[in-house]
Amino acid sequence: MVSSAFGTVYGEAMTFPDVDEVLARLDVLEGYHPERPEQSLYLRRMQAVTLLDSGATVPAHCYVWRGLLPAGAVLVPSGRWSPRSRR
Repeated sequence: MVSSAFGTVYGEAMTFPDVDEVLARLDVLEGYHPERPEQSLYLRRMQAVTLLDSGATVPAHCYVWRGLLPAGAVLVPSGRWSPRSRR
């Protein structure tokens, strides 16, 4: 996800009994280093998200791309990434 005032990104909202343990594992996957964010690929941020089933707005941890977009990066107009949206 890229930080922007425009557009919508769709994803999955999940809860976990031990959120700190799960976040530590996701941080590794996403290349996020809490102790040195300036060296991270993504930053983890709390973001207000809207649940489609209920319309409720809740806080959620999201990973946001930290740098400039690489050459050839493609906008996904629908906000719904899939392997086919890479073509």
